[in-house]
Order: sequence, then structure tokens, then C-alpha cells
Amino acid sequence: MTRKGLWVSDSKVIQDIIELLAGEFVDYGHFKTTVDLRDEKGYVINHKKVYRLMRENKLPVLNRQTFNAIKRQWVKELVPDPKAEFCYLEFDIKYIYVQGKRTNAQVLTVLDVFSRWNMAGRPVAPSRQVEYQAGGRGGAI
Repeated sequence: MTRKGLWVSDSKVIQDIIELLAGEFVDYGHFKTTVDLRDEKGYVINHKKVYRLMRENKLPVLNRQTFNAIKRQWVKELVPDPKAEFCYLEFDIKYIYVQGKRTNAQVLTVLDVFSRWNMAGRPVAPSRQVEYQAGGRGGAI
């Protein structure tokens, strides 16, 4: 059935599916084919009917691949427990807009997790290499 209330035969739907799948680089499964039939042709059709029509006419029905369950190693501690300064460093890169220059820049922030000390929270120039002092402690980053 179309959105206008007209009934369409299964053979017409199959012809439209074959016409859709004949395009270059088209590897639609029954879900994507259903969406295309709804959007482009204006059909009111269920994905189960499209699957049945494609299967009965030996059209390629792409099924989702099942993967073997692999034992995953999840992160055990989300927040590290530092025992001294500079054991763990936290890096954060932000993309900001510079109003005066009407351009964008990236800001790199390096935090010591133990003391929460900001080592370098300065803009990083993308086009030229810039070396900054590490927050007054004397080391270069």
C-alpha cells in the first residue's frame, strides 16, 4: 500500500527492490531496502514483508554478522590512586575559538593527578613548533 491508500502488488514491490539493488555500490539489506521503499516510493511496508519478499525471490538479504564472545579486559580502576607527584599525568585537548584573531586553536592541559597542578594550559600553535616552560618549575614540555 502507498501513502495515498493505493494497493501495490508484490510483483511491483519486487521490481522496485530489484531496481534499487541494481545500482552501483548498493549492498542494502532488508532494513535499508525498507527505508528506501518508504522514503523514495512512498510505500507503507514492514521490514518483515520486505525480508520475506527478498528471501522468496532469492535476492541478497544481508544479515548482521554474529561475533564470538571474547573475554574483554575492562578497566579495573577508573580513577588512579597516585602515591606521589608525577606518577600519573592527565592530558586534555580542547578546541577553542580565538575571538580577536577570528581563528581556532587547540589548548593542551597537562595535570598532575596527585597535586592537581596545571603543568601546561596554554594554546598550542598548529602551524609552528612552540616550546613552553612547564608552569614555572623550569622544565620544558
